[in-house]
Amino acid sequence: MLARSLSAHRHACRALSSSAASASALISPEALRSALAGRAAAPVVLDASYFLPAAGRNARGEYAATARIPGAVFWDLDAIATPSELPHMLPDARTLSWACSRAGIRSASDRVVVYDSVGTFSAPRAWWTLRCFGFEDVLVLDGGLPAWQAAGFDARPEPGSALYADGGDESGAGDAVTAAAAAADALLPGMQSSAAAGAAWTLDQVLEHARAHCRGGSEGELVATGPAAAPRPTSQDATVAEHILVDARSSARFRGEAAEPRAWLPSGHIPGSVNVPFDSLLQEEKEGTAGTRLLPPDRLRLAFAAAGVDVTAESPRVVTTCGSGITAAVLSLALREAGRPEAATTLFDGSWAEYGAAASRHR
Repeated sequence: MLARSLSAHRHACRALSSSAASASALISPEALRSALAGRAAAPVVLDASYFLPAAGRNARGEYAATARIPGAVFWDLDAIATPSELPHMLPDARTLSWACSRAGIRSASDRVVVYDSVGTFSAPRAWWTLRCFGFEDVLVLDGGLPAWQAAGFDARPEPGSALYADGGDESGAGDAVTAAAAAADALLPGMQSSAAAGAAWTLDQVLEHARAHCRGGSEGELVATGPAAAPRPTSQDATVAEHILVDARSSARFRGEAAEPRAWLPSGHIPGSVNVPFDSLLQEEKEGTAGTRLLPPDRLRLAFAAAGVDVTAESPRVVTTCGSGITAAVLSLALREAGRPEAATTLFDGSWAEYGAAASRHR
C-alpha cells in the first residue's frame, strides 16, 4: 500500500501544476487591492471562512451580515464537499466545477484569491482543494480579512448571491450543492477530472503507517499519548520510513491532555506523527494579538526543523493532518512557502475525525 502511495507521490510531482519554488502562494492586501482596481481582469475573490462547531459562530451568516472584501463570494467548505459523515471532505470534480462556475471562475487558469475572517485558518483548505484539481493561479490573502482591514481597505456588508438555493437552511446547503452539481455540464476548461494522484491520503494508508509505528508492533495501541517520539517504524517495510505525519492540532490535544472538540473521539495522536501546531507558524499583527499571517520562510523552516521535519529533503514525504482537514492545509501552505514542492506534501483528508473514530473501533 505505502509503496503504491510513494509511486503516486512521484506521479503527482509530474501531474500537479508546477510552480516555481520561489513563487509565493500568498498575496498581500496591497497587491490584492491593486489587482481589484486595475484594468486587467480582476481575480475572483472567495471568502472561505469556517468556524469549528464549538465556536458557536456561523460563517455563512457572518458573510451575509458583517464586513467582507467587496465582491467576495462565500465559499462554503462544508457544502462544497463529498457527502459524508465526516465534515468537508474533498469534493469530486463535478461538484467543484459547478461551484467554481457559480463563483465566477471560468477556467482553471483564472486567478483566484481566497481569504478567511480569522486570518490564516480555513482559507488554505480552499487553496489546497483547488490546487488538487489543477487550478493554476490560486493565492491566499496573507493575514486574511484582519490584515485587509488593518491596511485600511474597504470592507463592508453588501448584498451577495448565494452559490446555491437552500431556503436559508444551512443544514441543507450540502444537499443543495450536490443536487445542482449533479446536473452540471462539462468541467471547467483546464481542470482535472479527479484530484491529483497522491494529493490526499486515505484512512487505510494512515492506519498502515500507524501500525508500523505502534509500540508492541502491528497489534499495539493505535492512539499514542504524551510527547511525540522520534518516528522509528517497527515495520521492516522501507517505504514506511519514507513518510512522516505532521499534526497541526494544539500540543495539548496531540499529547492527549485536552479533550477533543468532538467529544466522542479519543485524545492523543497517530503513532509515528510529530506535532507542529498551526498557530505556531503565525505571527502577530500587533503585540498581544492572535497571529494572522504566516511566518517568513526562514522561520517556517526553523519551526518545522524543530519537529524533525527537513523542508528541503525529498524524503521522508510529508503527510499533514489535524482535527478534520482544515488546519492541516495551513501546514501544507506553510511547507510550500518554506520551499517544499507542493507535490512532495499530501494531506490526510479525514484527519483525526476519521482516524480517532477508526482507532476506537479497533480497540
